[in-house]
Amino acid sequence: MKSLDIINKIAQRSQVFTFDEFAASRKGSATSAANALRVLADMGIIDRVSRGAYVIRPIGRLGTNAAAEDIALVVGARFSGSLHRIAYAAALSFHGLLTRPTNKIQVATPRYVDMTELGERPFQSVAESSTTIDTGALDAGHGARVSGVERSLIDGARRIDLVGGVSTIADALLRLGPGEYDPDVIVRCSSQLGIPGALRRLGSIARAVGQDTLAGIAFQARRHRHLIPVDPHALGEPIWVDPDFKVAWAQEPLDELGLDRAPR
Repeated sequence: MKSLDIINKIAQRSQVFTFDEFAASRKGSATSAANALRVLADMGIIDRVSRGAYVIRPIGRLGTNAAAEDIALVVGARFSGSLHRIAYAAALSFHGLLTRPTNKIQVATPRYVDMTELGERPFQSVAESSTTIDTGALDAGHGARVSGVERSLIDGARRIDLVGGVSTIADALLRLGPGEYDPDVIVRCSSQLGIPGALRRLGSIARAVGQDTLAGIAFQARRHRHLIPVDPHALGEPIWVDPDFKVAWAQEPLDELGLDRAPR
């Protein structure tokens, strides 16, 4: 069977496939199959995502890298069938919550994955317990899983360093309209993940940007009263402490977030 015929047949069921699937559908050696796949990639019909994993580029977008069009497509090609979750800034970007979408693909897995690139995009593996990887996760398509909006927000508040700073969380909250997320789900995720500090941090940020419903629910659910920084990686002494959440800010919240006033 000709290479294009094989690709067309595979495309009828999925946009992702493996080297073994392709090689089994044609006559010849593994070397000839590899050469055929290389030709298809040069033609812009497929992309090699990682070793042995390929994706078929969408019709009408041949010549455009698949990773640039659909992060779930390339993550599914590499991680489908294994425990994983598109997470942190990559998840916020997936949900359209970043002012400047990130180019980096971040995936939480039970074990660190030694890769620096996936589908020609920067890749970051984040090791996480297998018992929590699927908490608050959704189907992203193509066999990929992604943090839901609520998990993305609480994860960002827990790992400020992996989303680009406190202002990233503030921007994400400002982009969310009424009914686009459930504050109660955020509280449940915090409880299931055992990260009450992240809930307090998120509540303090929510109050700063005028998300009073989330701030109120986080306030009612808050636990522990020891002082924590809004950004654990910030340098210098804090100059303002949120009295309700016991969260220390390096600057007045509106100054730190670059806002003139809290939106209402």
